[in-house]
Amino acid sequence: MIATDGNILPTKALGIVDSGCDSTTFPIEWAERLGIDPNADCVPQECSTAGGPIIQHAYAPGVHVLFLGKKLLLSATFAPECPHVLLGREDFFMYFKSVNFHQAKQKLTFEAAPDWSAAIDAAKANVEEIGKYIEAQAAAEAAAVSPTA
Repeated sequence: MIATDGNILPTKALGIVDSGCDSTTFPIEWAERLGIDPNADCVPQECSTAGGPIIQHAYAPGVHVLFLGKKLLLSATFAPECPHVLLGREDFFMYFKSVNFHQAKQKLTFEAAPDWSAAIDAAKANVEEIGKYIEAQAAAEAAAVSPTA
């Protein structure tokens, strides 16, 4: 994990590759370690999960992580009662040509993108689009709360 100040945190995190997760979700407790204040730096969003609806905190700039020696930019939402990092389709999966679940063999395989720099650009573009959506949603909510005359 890489904090907002650029320091690499000495953490080996368990991340679950979750094909049902739109974008990467972190435990809310991780925000502070990353230098993120969920109440000041994030936009609260209602989200549907397998456990039911929750309020999660979306961080528009995203976060950088190290995965198998590669620096990846992932979108970042922080959720209460989320025990592990959930690696999502719209950001984490973008770095790979394919992600395959072999249920019978209980095996997960990743096929690297043939052009790593193109994969980085595509994933970054997705994270930026998610960030723009988060910021637009925050602006719309702020406008609804305090309309101008």
